[in-house]
Amino acid sequence: MPETGNTVDGIKTEPVFVKGTWHRTRFDLSITDGLQAWTCHATEEEVKERASNWDQTVADYIDLAERYLGFQQPGSVYGFADAGNGCKRLSWTFEKEGTKLEWRWKCQPSSDSKKTTAEVLDFLMDANIRLSEEVVWKTQSFDRLKLEAEKCLAQSEKLSSEKTEFESEIYGKFVNVLNSKKAKLRDLRDRLSKQAQPTSCQERRKKSLPTGPRALMKKVTKRQKRIAVLPLKMSLVAVSLVVENGNKLVLLRFAVCVPVT
Repeated sequence: MPETGNTVDGIKTEPVFVKGTWHRTRFDLSITDGLQAWTCHATEEEVKERASNWDQTVADYIDLAERYLGFQQPGSVYGFADAGNGCKRLSWTFEKEGTKLEWRWKCQPSSDSKKTTAEVLDFLMDANIRLSEEVVWKTQSFDRLKLEAEKCLAQSEKLSSEKTEFESEIYGKFVNVLNSKKAKLRDLRDRLSKQAQPTSCQERRKKSLPTGPRALMKKVTKRQKRIAVLPLKMSLVAVSLVVENGNKLVLLRFAVCVPVT
């Protein structure tokens, strides 16, 4: 139900209220300014003729009329002008394909202005109650959604904090384990290094010592040569030795060469 006003000689008149009753092929309008009332009964034949003049179907014509008379549209200019003999002409503008158009319907004085006005006011009161209830419901829904959003935000922050703490704890444990492994590896490396040093010395010593039969023969020959040049006199001495072998005594005799000084 739009609230329309009329402008006469630059002066805006009192607003009027329009109540529409919409059917498939026709519609009825009840209009009041609070004191007087008017009605418009658009018959099926009239709607069909108007739709044909505007190259529209009846359904499209009804839908467009309901859109502009059921709710006041911004940008549309509404008018309620005198049409003579107590009649009024209701008009409204709209745009189609970039062109501004205007529709008009003639309204007759109501046979019972008080009844028509009361019906319009009752409709306004019911609509106001429904709108108020809808506003309250939407406000409550918004408050519930806001509360749920705050809970979700708090839970998200809590989970994020717990995740950060968990990652920090796990990272700290990982660093501790890694440092422990590194320390053990360093100790093992040091022990292996200490064990490898004597082995290296022994290997160098072995490499420095002569090996093989020829080396041994050379060594013996050198010793013999050294013994041969010594100015020593040798004497043969007989030696007897008694040795116990189990329950028997064994006499051992052998000769020993000893140097004579």
